[in-house]
Amino acid sequence: MCAGGSAHEMWQGVMRFIMQSNALKPFKKESKRIIRWRNQKGK
Repeated sequence: MCAGGSAHEMWQGVMRFIMQSNALKPFKKESKRIIRWRNQKGK
């Protein structure tokens, strides 16, 4: 759980970036890929 601290902060930054870039349609596909990658890392 402790090791996830910095990773969580990084994910917050990624989510903020996605929110700012949500006008870009192709980026939605990329965000889904990032989420899938993050879920694999979480295991």
